[in-house]
Amino acid sequence: LQMLHKMWKDKLICWRLLDEDEYQRLQQERSEKLDTGEIVEPCRRPRSDKGKKRVHPMDETSTHRRKKAHKSLETVESSDEEADAPQAL
Repeated sequence: LQMLHKMWKDKLICWRLLDEDEYQRLQQERSEKLDTGEIVEPCRRPRSDKGKKRVHPMDETSTHRRKKAHKSLETVESSDEEADAPQAL
């Protein structure tokens, strides 16, 4: 990384815009080199826990907590319903 930074500061390397033809030519060259085995495309090692469910610990900062359902303990008739009902003698 330091070498790249030094080369950048010394203006030995720079960015440039590729036109579509040049990009296609570079892609074709790379594809041919891959086919002949000149270069090998690196493959990454799969994760050791591949296919297993991941456990997400619940903490105070988590916004995805499940809300608890609150249930009332008993049903209470309101006093309005008692007042509206006609009283039997």
